[in-house]
Amino acid sequence: MLKQTSLIAALAVTPILGTSVVLAHGPSEAPLLQDDPAVAGGVVVSIDNDKSMFTIEVAPLEHVEVEWNDDTNFTLDGEPSTAEDVLVTDRLVSVEHNDGLAINVRGMIEEEVPE
Repeated sequence: MLKQTSLIAALAVTPILGTSVVLAHGPSEAPLLQDDPAVAGGVVVSIDNDKSMFTIEVAPLEHVEVEWNDDTNFTLDGEPSTAEDVLVTDRLVSVEHNDGLAINVRGMIEEEVPE
């Protein structure tokens, strides 16, 4: 008897990172992608360093609050960085988080367009 398995492709698109594909292979009744982190991308609108917390606007009038800790990885334009350098109001960021606790925070500095 053949064991039935399924192949599931999940497509997650963020406005910052582009497109990523996640493949899971296993029995169709098994929970899939349950422990994968959520990804949110947007502009930093507030930072509370005392609580290690920041808020990003992911869409007009839609905000996500995220906490960070000593295990959170910060990068700025692809280079290792710190919370202080990455979390700046109006900066574009992408955040991987589990239940609101940041795993990776990627900041991007917008370059000025020459006139």
